[in-house]
Amino acid sequence: MLHVAGSAIDTMGAKAAGLRCYWANRRGAPLFDPTYAPDHMGPDLTGLLDILLLPHLKGGSRYQARVSGGEPPAFPGATT
Repeated sequence: MLHVAGSAIDTMGAKAAGLRCYWANRRGAPLFDPTYAPDHMGPDLTGLLDILLLPHLKGGSRYQARVSGGEPPAFPGATT
């Protein structure tokens, strides 16, 4: 399970509950408490693509491949 946080407070709650956490830190806000730092953080939700797809891919992110103009790597159940 991965909690997607929208604020530093959300991150603290998720980490205190033992959840993995991605913080979409759109404003570049600081952490309130480094003890409860998110597992992943990015400026928006696009970073979730790599985190959610990476376990199923062997050649990198399908999103990155398309952005860079390359072909997406094949993985079971993929449709292009």
